Amino acid sequence: MSIYDLYLVMGGVNIIMNKRSDKGIILFMGEMVLPEGNAPAQRTMSLCKSARDLGYTPVLIGLTEWSYPKKDILSTLNVYNGFDCYLQPYPVKISQWVERMFSIKDAIKVINHYGVENVKAIVITDYDFIALYKLMRYCRKNNIRIIGDCVDWYTKSNQKFPLNICKDIDTFMRMRVIYPKMDYMIAIGTFLEEHYKKSIYNVVKIPVTVDKNDEKWKLENENSDDNILTVGYAGNPGIHLSKERIDYLIKAACELNSEGFKIKLKLSGFEESNYEQELLPLKKLPFYNETVEFHGRLPHKDCLKFIAKCDVSAIVREDNIATRAGFPTKLGESLMCGVPVISTPTMSVCEYIKDGCNGFLSEDFTYDSFKSTLRRVAGLDRNILNEIKRNAKEDMCLTYEKFTDAFEEIIS
Repeated sequence: MSIYDLYLVMGGVNIIMNKRSDKGIILFMGEMVLPEGNAPAQRTMSLCKSARDLGYTPVLIGLTEWSYPKKDILSTLNVYNGFDCYLQPYPVKISQWVERMFSIKDAIKVINHYGVENVKAIVITDYDFIALYKLMRYCRKNNIRIIGDCVDWYTKSNQKFPLNICKDIDTFMRMRVIYPKMDYMIAIGTFLEEHYKKSIYNVVKIPVTVDKNDEKWKLENENSDDNILTVGYAGNPGIHLSKERIDYLIKAACELNSEGFKIKLKLSGFEESNYEQELLPLKKLPFYNETVEFHGRLPHKDCLKFIAKCDVSAIVREDNIATRAGFPTKLGESLMCGVPVISTPTMSVCEYIKDGCNGFLSEDFTYDSFKSTLRRVAGLDRNILNEIKRNAKEDMCLTYEKFTDAFEEIIS
């Protein structure tokens, strides 16, 4: 028996041995780099666990960052968290991007492998609009429920011409033309839920969630008795800080150190060299070298360990359509690490953070407001801060089980 045949057999065994899979298969597709290479992958794994708990068999088609020639999709089978996962190479060349924009051949091949009659639904996240439209037509023809998983609404692209034009067209067509024609939608937050309820038959809200039983949450917190506040940031600030205003964070921490507060700022998820232009004026601030530490890009598990050793984590976003529509994956992760979040008051964060209980919210999106909130946290008694850290861990407001009923509503 070849390795390819063994993979196929194992895929079949995985379904046969799952006693709760009598309701059929739900196929998850999208921009997720498997198993947990990006935020969509982490979100999708939580949705898969809800599907499994409801008696369905999740199957995934995602991306891999491994570099290899195009393979038959069925030969790429791997099993992650007990789920059959098929991997497409992350598109790098223009020809690969074009194929991904237009082709649904891999999806149809996987569906046929398990049997069209066994696939009850497809949940699709952030897919190129042409392929998404073709998949909608295929699903309606074959009596398969197609469910959009809407997780972002991008602002105008900062990429170079002509990629920026392609991206902006894709965003417009997907968000304003294709999605409203769907019958079922999962919205990542209230903004998207309310927007699509105007045109879509059934919309449910499911944010980015976590599995509280996952081994990765068995982390050691450090409740320090000293008076130095350690603030952690893990993420990608975006092109020219378009996603996260870490310049606010750095400037506020340095200025507060000048005022007599003791703050250590630890940054990870990106390379310092990528933001030389944005950081140059900040490096002239007093206490910059004593305040700021760069830890570069880290594997996901190391990133969680990094945050767990901080007193608080930071989310510093401006008010625009992207922040109103999106949801920070690191919110639930930080809380599960037992680390409260200091954040600007984006719609998604305000729904789950109780100021002074499991985190801290600035009054508005201005620099002065954020600095005032950081000053308030830096001045807290250490015992009070440790109590808030315990609250963050015990709140469990973003565990996937809390949203399984909503997932059942959109599937059943």
